[in-house]
Amino acid sequence: MNAFLKTILRKRLSAGLYKALQSARSEFEIQKRHRAGVRQARRHLGLGSLQLHLGCGQNYKPGWVNVDLFVSGVDLSLDLREPLPFASAVATHIYSEHAFEHFSYPDEANRLLAECLRVLAPGGSTRCRRSGH
Repeated sequence: MNAFLKTILRKRLSAGLYKALQSARSEFEIQKRHRAGVRQARRHLGLGSLQLHLGCGQNYKPGWVNVDLFVSGVDLSLDLREPLPFASAVATHIYSEHAFEHFSYPDEANRLLAECLRVLAPGGSTRCRRSGH
C-alpha cells in the first residue's frame, strides 16, 4: 500500500477498522501463498511415502518435504491452518519443531494434529518439539 493511501486511511478510519483492514490484507497474502503451495503439492502425488517437515523455517531437511509459509526456498509454502493437500495415509514421518506454539489452542492446533493423523500412514511416526520456554 502506498504511503499516500495509508495516510488517508489512517485519518479517515477508526483504529480498529484500520487494523482489521491490515489483517485482511495479510490473510489475503497468506491465501495467495497457500494456493500456490497447494498447486505445487500435486508434484508429490503418487510418489509413495512422504516425510513431512512442517513449519521448517530455515531448518531444511534434505529428502523431506519441507513446509513453511513465510520462508523462501522451502519445498511448499502452506498455511498449516488449512487442510494438508495430501492423500490420507501417505506420510511415513511427520516432524515439526517450534511450529505448534504459533497456532491458537485448541482450535488451530487440534485441526493441524487431526490433519497429521489423517496423512500419517499406519506404522508411521510423528515428532513434535516445542520451544523450551
